[in-house]
Amino acid sequence: METSNQITGCISSTLDQLGITKEDSVVLYDTRGVLSSPRALFTFKAFGHPKAFVLNGGLPAWRAAGLSVDESQPSGEAVATGAPGVYPLPSMDPSIIRSYEQMLENIKRDSGDAELVIDARPKARFMGSAPEPWAGLPSGHIPNSVSIPFTELLTTHEYSHDMEKVSGMKCGILFGCD
Repeated sequence: METSNQITGCISSTLDQLGITKEDSVVLYDTRGVLSSPRALFTFKAFGHPKAFVLNGGLPAWRAAGLSVDESQPSGEAVATGAPGVYPLPSMDPSIIRSYEQMLENIKRDSGDAELVIDARPKARFMGSAPEPWAGLPSGHIPNSVSIPFTELLTTHEYSHDMEKVSGMKCGILFGCD
């Protein structure tokens, strides 16, 4: 698939330019706490980077801890341990992605045999009572999916480790990343 090849080439090229190797530990963070960094973590994991992590609480927690913040413009030079040109072309792990066809088959299964589908959007968008932020996109949800808004798993800007918050959820779901 050409799009997949473009994505893997872009990932490899970007990590090459930063001097990041497959052996490097990468810690991801964002300015809101834990919002976009989990998406970046998913990308790193989906494309086989073994040591990728999210900074719990992100930049707000870092600042709240009184740690220093560099506000200078990045130089564009390699910042990690490797030299540019050493990151191998990654391949996506297809076992963690579901196709449209697989999702259609999943909703036809009995609940005991179906994969649990979790919708992390706000509850109102899941229920179809609030519009989607993109024009023309209908709200509502995939049949038989479960609403667990990501905001319910966050306390301020941090990932919640409070199992009481998730203990009553269907199937005893436990969220986490290796």
